[in-house]
Amino acid sequence: MPEYILRHQPSRVWPELIDAVRTAGFTRYVIARDGSDLFSCVEVDEPIRAANALADSPAASRWLDSLAPLMDVRDAQLPWRPLETVFDLAWPEFR
Repeated sequence: MPEYILRHQPSRVWPELIDAVRTAGFTRYVIARDGSDLFSCVEVDEPIRAANALADSPAASRWLDSLAPLMDVRDAQLPWRPLETVFDLAWPEFR
């Protein structure tokens, strides 16, 4: 896990990958961990289109290939499953 964390430091993430993520339509992309379990949380207007665009990106494919020695990258590929929101502090009722 230390190498995975190191590779995600701002100075180590490829600029072309950041461009691909933004071009695909992601406005926020967070990766968190609990021990060796990784969780991604994204904000995007069109999740399926964005996920497909990222999956078609050569930069994203190369990035996943580079991470293959560190993790099972099959879990990072489609199909992504949207989760049902059960609570969101940003809901109008809480403002």
